[in-house]
Amino acid sequence: MSEIVLRRSILYVPGSSQRMLEKSAALDADGVLLDLEDAVFHTQKAEARERVVRALHTLSFGHKETGVRINALDTPFGREDIEAIVPAKPSLVVLPKVNSPADVAEADLTLCKAERAASLPPGSTRLMLLIETPHGMANAFPIASSSKRIVALQYGAADFTTEMRGRITLERTEQVYPLYHLLLAARMARVQAIDTPYFDVRDLEGLRRHAMLAADMGYDGKAVIHPSHIEPVNQIFAPSPDEIHLCRRIVEAYEAAQAEPGRDRPPTVDGMLVEQLNYGHALRRLAIAKKAGLSESSG
Repeated sequence: MSEIVLRRSILYVPGSSQRMLEKSAALDADGVLLDLEDAVFHTQKAEARERVVRALHTLSFGHKETGVRINALDTPFGREDIEAIVPAKPSLVVLPKVNSPADVAEADLTLCKAERAASLPPGSTRLMLLIETPHGMANAFPIASSSKRIVALQYGAADFTTEMRGRITLERTEQVYPLYHLLLAARMARVQAIDTPYFDVRDLEGLRRHAMLAADMGYDGKAVIHPSHIEPVNQIFAPSPDEIHLCRRIVEAYEAAQAEPGRDRPPTVDGMLVEQLNYGHALRRLAIAKKAGLSESSG
């Protein structure tokens, strides 16, 4: 089983806001994405970049993964973003509006140059790719495996839906195809899949419905844009106490059956046949629970 990296909740933080940068360091998200792209006005790009670099050097983010969403490389800002932030050693760089493997190759080359200039090991800066255009979605499979730096794909519903001339609904029926398409690409490349943010910061019930659909599909986590979204998203993308209890019973039953001399059939738990597939899934869910500090009694 591969190493478990928790990305249940990933909070976007405007790089232009010193107050929000400082506040994000103390929040309970699994990761923070310091944003230099959509959340920052064009007139504030250079100042936001300086704030983000300073935050990476001076703020203590604890256990949280720290990423930076740079501007696209076909803008006047993207390359300078990489050159400035790589020496500050963020956990990963988020590349927006990825349309093809060529976009990833360009980012990879730019990162290599920045790592070399900063005397950092080549390939040490990881990538999360934002798939948020029709071209990007159509090319999701070759994109997902185009670099060893890639650790996750993230769905960008706002840009994608706008370019498709559609509407984002509470039911998410219009998003089922792109959600599954991106998830398949991520799983084939053995990287994580992260859901898009929910954009109504006051509607926690709508957030839960959106997040539950993605979690049921198999997504690893969800981007969030407000601190109030962190706790419900963390809960939805982690095993519940009941699930932890069931997974423990599955593991115990399967291992006991394996150790039983002459046994020629798999065990059952609550009438459910427990095979190798169920055992492996239960082990992974228990590993996620352990990483998140959860137990059967966690509320």
